[in-house]
Amino acid sequence: MQAEASRIVLDDNPSNPVRKVPGPYETAGMYDLASADWDRATRRIGADTAYARLFADLLCPPVRSLGNLPDRPTVLDCGIGTGRFVYALAEVHPALRIHGIDLSAGMLAQARSRLASAEMPARLARGDARALPYPDASFDLVLCAHMLEHLADPWRAVHDMERVLRPGGAVVIVITGNRFADAVLRRRWRYAPIRPRALCGWLHSVGFTEVDRHSFGRFGELAGWLGDAWAGHTKPEVTS
Repeated sequence: MQAEASRIVLDDNPSNPVRKVPGPYETAGMYDLASADWDRATRRIGADTAYARLFADLLCPPVRSLGNLPDRPTVLDCGIGTGRFVYALAEVHPALRIHGIDLSAGMLAQARSRLASAEMPARLARGDARALPYPDASFDLVLCAHMLEHLADPWRAVHDMERVLRPGGAVVIVITGNRFADAVLRRRWRYAPIRPRALCGWLHSVGFTEVDRHSFGRFGELAGWLGDAWAGHTKPEVTS
């Protein structure tokens, strides 16, 4: 689904701030070095439990933001990392056709191993989320967790996520909350925070509707406390 001409051209939108982050391949190199220990570190902060709870909430009443997924949805995880985010979805909605993209070869190797061990077939590719190597209207659901913060122009990635979604498809994006612990993480990983208002604006600008914010943290779970999730839908196809 292509963005209509009347919508904001995100690349040229003067309201988008200059974001100072490392280049994409420098960032990929940082995550290559961290990939072998990544799952151990994220497990300690409760990522598995927090992500599983998020998807259970999104799929089940009363929220049901993802309640209209087909029985075997085709899913793309942008910035798949070690595969933890899409794996959490597969635990509550097992019949997935999984695709994933990441610039870090080390992270992709970990994701490939994780999903193969769980007997979850997946097609993984090395690439940039701002120029997704997929045709228009290829996916029922696009996921993205803690990746947009690393981009100098994250609105381009949001635009391309909408492009590859089928009419009526959904997106789930997790961004790092701008809290005290986030400042510590920024020093280590050199990303730039994204204001919730900005992300919501980008989603609406490219045509997402029913954009909702979902907090999924609990006391004692750093992973959920650090992140805020946003879910939205593309407009359904109009039939005459």
